Amino acid sequence: MRNSQAAAVRKCRCGTGSIAMKMSHRFGSPDTAGPVWGLVFGIFMTAIGMGLWFYATSLALSGGHDESSAVAAVIIGLFSAVYAGRELCHKRH
Repeated sequence: MRNSQAAAVRKCRCGTGSIAMKMSHRFGSPDTAGPVWGLVFGIFMTAIGMGLWFYATSLALSGGHDESSAVAAVIIGLFSAVYAGRELCHKRH
């Protein structure tokens, strides 16, 4: 093994070498990682809000804060999902 190959292997083992950097390019564009996680977060929050809403309406307790929490979670989730989806569509063009 030549010295340059040995140096590349050492760099790759510690995770900071150029070989590891080149392999990371295979996973796609890092520019879309934020909107994808925003979309996942939005869907997750919407599901939580719907679950809270069904929980609050099934118990039929008056004066509880479950309904307002459910509405807030659904609004935040829908806003995040729509915004992240819009960003994903704009990044593809």
